Amino acid sequence: MTAQIDHLLDEVFRDYPDVPGGRDLRAEIRLDLMERYQDLRENGLDESTALAATRQSVGDLEQTLRDLQQDQLDDAVQATPAAAGAPSGVGGGDASTTGLDRPTEANWGLRNFKSTVFRDADFHDVMVDRADFRASQLLGADFSGAHLPGALFRAAQLGGAVLRDADLTGADLSAASTPGVVWAGTNLTDAKMSSMSLRGVDFTTAKLVGTKLKSCDLREAVFDQNQLEGVVFDFSNLTGASFRGCVLSQVSFRHVSKRAVASIDFEGATMDRLTHALATGSGALLKGAVTVV
Repeated sequence: MTAQIDHLLDEVFRDYPDVPGGRDLRAEIRLDLMERYQDLRENGLDESTALAATRQSVGDLEQTLRDLQQDQLDDAVQATPAAAGAPSGVGGGDASTTGLDRPTEANWGLRNFKSTVFRDADFHDVMVDRADFRASQLLGADFSGAHLPGALFRAAQLGGAVLRDADLTGADLSAASTPGVVWAGTNLTDAKMSSMSLRGVDFTTAKLVGTKLKSCDLREAVFDQNQLEGVVFDFSNLTGASFRGCVLSQVSFRHVSKRAVASIDFEGATMDRLTHALATGSGALLKGAVTVV
């Protein structure tokens, strides 16, 4: 089975050998696919059917890799404008900024911060649409209260960053690395968060409306007392996650394993009939007292 998973990943990554963060992403996805395959086998699927279902779950990963490769091509054919008047390290590639001073409004005119190092940068309360942080290093950066609708964080390194009360409506964080990120009060309406490792993350106060959490590792993630509307968890690993006291409306659990669904704590949750049907579509019994409306 391990050889088959490795062969599957070889096929997926063959055309994307140099995408930013590709090696770490492959390692995370490999572990997730192995666990997903094992779940399917334990639920009674034969080897070929389980492998086919596992293969189907990497569709979003392929799209993410295509997007990252296109980013590289864009960088190759477009010279990054000189960052005149911008803070040190803004606008491309080799520059490195540690403990960045707070940017002024004029500094944000370029909006292009791809592949730049911003360790411990201070971006709190900034306001800019469609800022581009793809493949940037933002370890420990402070985005608290920032207004960044449509921001691009694909394959960014966000370890330890603070996103408290940040508005990331419509942002794309797919394949971003986010260990230790503070998500308290983060507005993730219509955000795309595919192929992310979010094990144990506390989303209790994050705003999750139309959020795409597809093909993610969400083991032991906590959503307690939140109101989830139109959130998509398709193909994600939700083993041990908690939705205690949540209100779930039009939430999708397609292709989440029966064992994972049965391990989710739904005590005191309220869900509409569609959500309930999708959650129990695999035949799983929900854990906890659930109200269906």
